[in-house]
Amino acid sequence: MERDFQLPGELVSLHQQAIAYLEEGKFDEAIANCQQVIQQQPEWVMAYKTLGLALQKSNRLEAAENAYKKAINLDPNLVAAYGNLGSLYAQQERWEEAEVTLKQAISIDPNFRGLYRNLARVLTKIGRPEEAQSYWQKGLKLDAILKQRGQEELQIGNTLAESGKWSEAVSAFQKAIAYHPQLFLAHHKLGLGLMQLNQPAEAVSAFEKAIAIQPDFSWSHHHLGEAFQVLNKPALAVEAFRKAIAINPDFCWSYYQLAKAATQLQQWEDVADAYQKAIQLKSDFLEFYLGLSKALFELKRWQDLVKLYPSILSQQPDFIKNYYSLAETLVAQECWDAAFVIYEAIIEQNPSFLESPNNRVNWGKILVSQNRYEQAISQYQILVTQNPDCEWFYGFLADAYYQNKDWLTALENYQKAISINSNQDCFYCGLGNCLHKLGNFDQAIEAYRKAITIKNYPWYYEEIINVLMSQEKWEDALEFCFESLKNDPNHYQFYDKMKINLLHLGRHEDAEKCNHFQLPNDLLSKFCNLPSPDKWLVNSRSCSNVQTIEIYPSTSVNFKQPTTVSKSSFNFTSHRTQQPSGSVKIFPQARGLNTLNTGPLNLLNTIITGNNQVVQDLSSNNSGIALAAHNLPETIHLEGNIAFVSALYGHNYFHWMVEVIPRLHLVLASGVPVDKIVVNKFGHKYEDETLAMFDIPEHQKMFGCFRHVQAEVLIVPCRTLPTPKWACDFVKDLVLKHPSLLEEDNRCNYSSKIYISRANSYYRKVINEQELMDILKPLGFEVVYLENMSVKQQALCLHHAEVVISPHGAGLTNLVFCEPGTKVIELFPPADRTPTCYWTMSEICQLDYYYLVGEFNPELPKEIGNEIDRNPNFYIDINSLLKTMEIADII
Repeated sequence: MERDFQLPGELVSLHQQAIAYLEEGKFDEAIANCQQVIQQQPEWVMAYKTLGLALQKSNRLEAAENAYKKAINLDPNLVAAYGNLGSLYAQQERWEEAEVTLKQAISIDPNFRGLYRNLARVLTKIGRPEEAQSYWQKGLKLDAILKQRGQEELQIGNTLAESGKWSEAVSAFQKAIAYHPQLFLAHHKLGLGLMQLNQPAEAVSAFEKAIAIQPDFSWSHHHLGEAFQVLNKPALAVEAFRKAIAINPDFCWSYYQLAKAATQLQQWEDVADAYQKAIQLKSDFLEFYLGLSKALFELKRWQDLVKLYPSILSQQPDFIKNYYSLAETLVAQECWDAAFVIYEAIIEQNPSFLESPNNRVNWGKILVSQNRYEQAISQYQILVTQNPDCEWFYGFLADAYYQNKDWLTALENYQKAISINSNQDCFYCGLGNCLHKLGNFDQAIEAYRKAITIKNYPWYYEEIINVLMSQEKWEDALEFCFESLKNDPNHYQFYDKMKINLLHLGRHEDAEKCNHFQLPNDLLSKFCNLPSPDKWLVNSRSCSNVQTIEIYPSTSVNFKQPTTVSKSSFNFTSHRTQQPSGSVKIFPQARGLNTLNTGPLNLLNTIITGNNQVVQDLSSNNSGIALAAHNLPETIHLEGNIAFVSALYGHNYFHWMVEVIPRLHLVLASGVPVDKIVVNKFGHKYEDETLAMFDIPEHQKMFGCFRHVQAEVLIVPCRTLPTPKWACDFVKDLVLKHPSLLEEDNRCNYSSKIYISRANSYYRKVINEQELMDILKPLGFEVVYLENMSVKQQALCLHHAEVVISPHGAGLTNLVFCEPGTKVIELFPPADRTPTCYWTMSEICQLDYYYLVGEFNPELPKEIGNEIDRNPNFYIDINSLLKTMEIADII
């Protein structure tokens, strides 16, 4: 008999995966899994049975025979092992052994119908047709009896289900399937029962078996989709509901469930389409309208949204409150076009809506946003007349006049606002803007400085720089750029202004460095009251009191120029480079500084020695400003050995995965005793997920917001950009070899061809992405939204991919998990310089890399002024993409 013992969960998962591999025809993988199970638990009979079957199917018959015999030795009553061994003997034409084995199997379980057919075939081969016919008849008779029993058990299960006795019903359905494996309705009902028992994974298997037998039964597809939703697999749910709809397009609830699953994926066009079709079939269900309203909101289809509201209000009159709330939300989020449509509709329905001063203020702001300045001025004049002592109404009125280019009247109203309340910085900023437009430069600067004394905003510094630049006072403007950076070294617009001033001063090389937020050292010394750079700037290699521990040696890597149908970028050139070693540096009495800006960029990450010198090779390009900055975070003093692992741009997935995580590994691999490990986090789930993969004792963790630490001994890992091979290898192994990954892999199905969408991002989106999808989906591509996945899911998604197409973005960090030879096409917006980080990663990971540069959105200006403009949305030429795919041998 089989030994009575409990298997560890990971061994059960390994065996289940082996069975799945067997069904997929992946025999080598199935064999490997079974051997792993047997190595750890050599007396588990089912592993030998599965191993034997995999070996037999891969024509390794002697090994298969041994596996079956081992299973029989462990459990002499395991009829399936006898049956498989009998079929193996028949395959080898060992007829007598086959006969004996199959008859022995029948004696153990006379209700195992397949044994009779196999034995009849064997008897026919050895010239005993009468006896063979007898077994054929026994098999057919047994088959009819068992099918009838299956139908009876199905009816019993139905009766139990109607009484709510789901456990008993499930048992009956399982018996029905045992008697009649092709009874699709039993599989379907089993799935329903398992869902009632909260076993969605098992229900998926049941519904899939029902579909395999009867693919045109829409209900199995529908309920399969529901099971996938419970398992939080919305992409698979969408696929299932679409199949249900294709079979039965008149069932509104399949559209409803499709919409809910697509909502999880934020596929708003699909959501809207599904809800609209559901409404056509059932127009009196409020939930359909509410779901559609959310989709229309996300799609910014404001006119359609307004048309929808009467239908909602007719069913739920109290929803008018949501109507008003939506209007306020749109104003608060500065969704001005939407707000205009909603407000206009509200005012038409209820003119008294504007009797509220707050509503009239918002309406004025909306009118300004639509360039309807005269109408806005009219609204604000009503407010000023009704409330002559409210400074804010004068301020709003002044804003409207300013937008209407009536600088003088705007100035007068700002002055009125200030006369009522002189402690509002925005009034002085508005006053400064008017004075600047009127050519009163000194007074404008004075107004901005007054605003700064009230609220120390970087934008007010920027306005002073603009005034100086408008007078072509380049040196003065440059000096004030540095003064501004002392206040906020993360405000990247200061670097843009500095670049312009340096160009006018003929310092073109330094101006180019501003693109990388690098500050000229001589100007730092000049404008920040620092000594000469050699006094405050050092390299870790030249510090006599710094210890270096090398973990990975320097390596040489060849990079080949990638193929493109676009105009080749000079960034992508064939070359050989020497990648630096992986090491840690140990400093006595040093500081680590990371400013953790709350805006889009974090520009200051600095190591400062005990002698108050910036360590150049371990710090960001602008770190000298830290020695003169006014508003550095408060210093936390720590005793002992402190590892400082924070990285520049560490809030970004790419920099977290290829900088923070490898650098943390260097610290742990160095062997240096560590009292605390400082890692600055930004609240992303992927941070916790990856940090949990390290075995770090709780008492060592300083994971959170620790921006400025002074350590008795500071341990600093080397920088990891450009990304070295050891870092790629470590990250890949850390995630893909994590023990929990196998269970994750078992639960999910991943496509071999993926398109990584940035539709949910704020910038660098492919504008004609739907046009791309119309081309790619028929070619077998699946659209993935990596931001909705865990790190493990992202890793598996890319690991299983054979072709990856994606706009440039942090999602491509997961190329590190791809298998060698994976084809990659990276899509870029048009730019002077094309980032090469993912080409570098592709070369290191031996991927087949291509790229394509898109085109500007002709409806938008090309000026560079903010983060979104630095990363514009763009078009991809479909013919160019198809040509690239042809060159890559994808199509």
